Amino acid sequence: MRILWAGLLLVPLLLLGCHRTTTPMVVHVFRDRNGAIGKSIDAAIRSIGLQNPRTSSGAPIVIATFEFNNYQEGLATIGVRQQPDLVIVDSRADLPRGAFGGSPEDLKCAPGVTCVGVIPSWVSGKTREASERILMMITSNLPAS
Repeated sequence: MRILWAGLLLVPLLLLGCHRTTTPMVVHVFRDRNGAIGKSIDAAIRSIGLQNPRTSSGAPIVIATFEFNNYQEGLATIGVRQQPDLVIVDSRADLPRGAFGGSPEDLKCAPGVTCVGVIPSWVSGKTREASERILMMITSNLPAS
């Protein structure tokens, strides 16, 4: 009888200890942190972080930014040494030919300033879904919007 009671008490404890954790999706973002759009993009990213974005399956989305000494140096590494999930450039002129295989989208990054966001072709699956969500949220959280 004691074994039965011990078993009945042990089962709920085991069930409480067995919970599934959802692995967060990390969206790697390249942007010009020191340029005209830097403060606006960073403010939008901070705002999004407070909103706790999630994928359609409920996984949390975390934004990580690429940090470089200067914008041109960082831009030159995209597709060569770095493969960010979302690229935000100061203007269409900064996009290489082919725009990393993605479809560039104009963003109102600051009053009177249009920048360009693109999700490169190497981003796929759940990461692409998360990147599309973050791009949409950045667009709606920009101060100029």
